[in-house]
Amino acid sequence: MWAVTNLSAMLCAVLKLSSFNQLYGEFSGSTLWMVLAVVGFAGCLQESGVIKRIAFNMLRFFAPNYTGQVFALLAACAVVNPIVPSSTAKLAMMSPLTGTIIKETGIQAHEKGAKGLWFVMWMTVYVGAPLYLTGSNITIILLGMMPRDVSSHFTWLNWLRSAAPWGIPMLALTVAYVILFLRPDSNVTMSKETLHEQARSLGPMSSDEKYCFAVLILTVIMWITVDIHGISTAITSWFALLAMYARGLFSSRDVVAKLPWSLLLMFGPMMGVVALMRPMGIIDFIASILPPDLIRSLIPNGFVFVFILAIFSMLLRYIVDQMSLIPIVLAIFGPIAAILNINIWLVLFVMWVNAQCWALPHQAVYVMQTHAMMGHNLLDFNDVRNMTYIYSLISIITCLIAVPFWSGMGLI
Repeated sequence: MWAVTNLSAMLCAVLKLSSFNQLYGEFSGSTLWMVLAVVGFAGCLQESGVIKRIAFNMLRFFAPNYTGQVFALLAACAVVNPIVPSSTAKLAMMSPLTGTIIKETGIQAHEKGAKGLWFVMWMTVYVGAPLYLTGSNITIILLGMMPRDVSSHFTWLNWLRSAAPWGIPMLALTVAYVILFLRPDSNVTMSKETLHEQARSLGPMSSDEKYCFAVLILTVIMWITVDIHGISTAITSWFALLAMYARGLFSSRDVVAKLPWSLLLMFGPMMGVVALMRPMGIIDFIASILPPDLIRSLIPNGFVFVFILAIFSMLLRYIVDQMSLIPIVLAIFGPIAAILNINIWLVLFVMWVNAQCWALPHQAVYVMQTHAMMGHNLLDFNDVRNMTYIYSLISIITCLIAVPFWSGMGLI
């Protein structure tokens, strides 16, 4: 992907469709630099063990039965989701925790209860990552794909406000499905002593953990209150990473080994090439062959637009990878959204949250990785393959539930 996107950018430069500086101008903006900072910061948090400690201690506040542990896992994942800006890191932390809960409660491998607890974890920290601007490095990239007059509106808190009408019912329906349809056939329980033992096994909180926790709290506060102090999320993220460096928790070697350079080498030129669609007349051309009156008659309201976009994203995902969806959806639905006065944020958001399918093995790399990280051979791909359709149904329903709220916010 990084090679293809750079080849595209270089060809545009050779054909004098744009200058090199314009094609690679995103490297002078905040989006790509924010991705570097948040991924590095997330890695430091993961290695310090502070996030694992937070998650384990969350479990102690819920009943030790199946329903209680569903809510405990949901709470732990929900706390971790916005403060670890890397889906990969979150899966690496929460998958072993999920496996521990399954094993300690006596749920058998490959049975419904194991599937249910995995589904809660997956839907919260992976599918639910776009609920927060800092929930995933891809979420930050989506922000960078928007025109600057649009992206400047979506601060950390405004992003949460806009995503919540989808995210809250999505989590509610996920929990309802897991409790009602994936409950183990026999009663299972985990003693309170087991939960306390799991927390005690972490030992006393180290000085590095205390330091990371303090930096984390301050960073999250700064992210949330950006409208008050005016310091961008990107700058705050770099201060957080530099604080890790000052403590010795991030090194010069980590700059090479742990930062997502291939991701930036892919998205930097991709954003430059996508930005050419309007000045080259591609957007206007597509809009010109889409009669506005016909579009408005075929798509009379936001419900129809969101439904069509969600279905299109799901089906196209079987043919192309998620990254390729971004320019394709922008090229097709961008002009339609302009005709219907729909915010481009909604186009990218609905596309991404409905493109997490895993019906085919090549779509399920992260799914299978979570099973390996859970340990004990608790689940395999065939156990959860058909649950992708449950995810798709939940996502479509919750996108439609969100339409009136998005309309009230002026996004539709």
